[in-house]
Amino acid sequence: MHRPSNLEVGTDLYCFKDNIVPKWEDPVCAKGGNWSMSFLKGKSDTCWLYTLLAMIGEQFDHGDEICGAVVNVRTKDKISIWTKNAANETAQ
Repeated sequence: MHRPSNLEVGTDLYCFKDNIVPKWEDPVCAKGGNWSMSFLKGKSDTCWLYTLLAMIGEQFDHGDEICGAVVNVRTKDKISIWTKNAANETAQ
């Protein structure tokens, strides 16, 4: 697993379910939303690992509504979970 702290600033790392392209233009993501959290530099590694493990292990409530996750390596890293339907308040 790539740790965000080991990646160059400006790197985006995606982990999405099969047949979902990590673009908002993908039909599965087109009406979706996201949850995002920001982290001080070097503090996102554990959250990224747990996010991936929860997705792969199907530990999220309403996991069928999740498209994937992305980490944006910046001055402050950001981890986002993309969902299929922003209007589904229960899943959001």
